[in-house]
This record gives sequence, structure tokens and C-alpha cells, in this order.
Amino acid sequence: MRAVGDVVVLNGPPGVGKTSTAKLVALAAPGTVCVHGDDLRSFAPKDASAHLGGGSTYRAAAALTLEYLTMGATRVVFDYCFLNRAHVDYFVGRLGAGGDKVTLFTLWALLDVVQRRERERVGREALGQAVEECWTEIAANRSELGEFVDNGNLDARETAQRMLSLIDEHVGIRPQLSSLRGSCVANASCVPPSLFSSINSRPKSSSAARAL
Repeated sequence: MRAVGDVVVLNGPPGVGKTSTAKLVALAAPGTVCVHGDDLRSFAPKDASAHLGGGSTYRAAAALTLEYLTMGATRVVFDYCFLNRAHVDYFVGRLGAGGDKVTLFTLWALLDVVQRRERERVGREALGQAVEECWTEIAANRSELGEFVDNGNLDARETAQRMLSLIDEHVGIRPQLSSLRGSCVANASCVPPSLFSSINSRPKSSSAARAL
């Protein structure tokens, strides 16, 4: 059976609001399946790469996404942290011909906003330094990670409404059909450079990446 739906990937550092936004985006279209990367990652051992190879969560999410599309899902929304182009390739490559259905967005906010939101998450262990490391690595690789959407001043519902508008406009980057240019969207204007400030002085290797 041929896969017919489309795929929306919500990327961003921990605490930026990916999961809350994904849940609301998924409610907008009947037949949408929402896949949370953190849930998938919890199935695997802590040293997943040693047993399953690199990028196991991205590859597993892609396999699940493709299966849901083949079943007839209208859309699959996948939220997780993609730090670089290799992570995108793990996911898109596993989709095969379904890769042309992917639209990639990165939710973004100032580091202090992201850190505050991450600390305030209920029922989740605080990630500490890993939040800054992820934020820094995403900022350094922003030209490879699709459309950046500033949600620093938006709550989850407002962010979801913005995302749905962008999806309808087909503004997001489709990884296999473009060079992943680093354009960005925030209330119809580009995310200001200040949102990527001080990345050169921050560590570029992420201990959090080893857990993905």
C-alpha cells in the first residue's frame, strides 16, 4: 500500500516547547499520528549506540512514521531534538521515497527562555548543562536544520497556530528537495541574529548528543 500522508518534524532544544506544540498541531487534522522522540528513546538502553548503532531513535521514528503513513495516516508529526544534518539524514534516509513528504521546522528562543522553560517542566528530570549544549549545537548548525520559528514570546497554542499556518503555506524545508537553506520565520520576519548570540564562545561538542 502506498503512503499518502505528509510528515511534519518539530525540532528544537529541550524545553523550547516541541512536545506541547506537536500535540496541538496533531489535533488540527483528523487521522494525524503524533510520535514523541523522547518516548521512543525511553524504550532503548542508555548505551543504545553500542547495541543499535548511531541515530537509533531517528531511525526507529522513521520506520514507525512510514508504517503509519502506509496505514493511511493523514499526517505524522514527530518531535525530537535534531542537532545536525546527520540526525536529519538518519530520519529522512530511513523513509526512502517517503522522504519527500517531510517538512522540517526548528522551534527557537533565547537560551535563558529555553532554560527556564526546561526547568519548569512538570514530571521531567532537569537536564542542566545539556540544555545549553543542545541549544549551542543547533545554533551552530542552523543552516542545516530547516525553518527556524521564534516562539520565545508565544505559548504552546499560539505556537501551534503559527506552525499550522506555515504548514498550510508549505514554508518549511523539505530536506530531500532542497539544500536545507537556513531561512527562518517568526511572525513573518527572520529570526533576529541576537537569538543566536554568543555561540562562538560556547562548547560545540554535546554530551547530550551521545544519548540521542
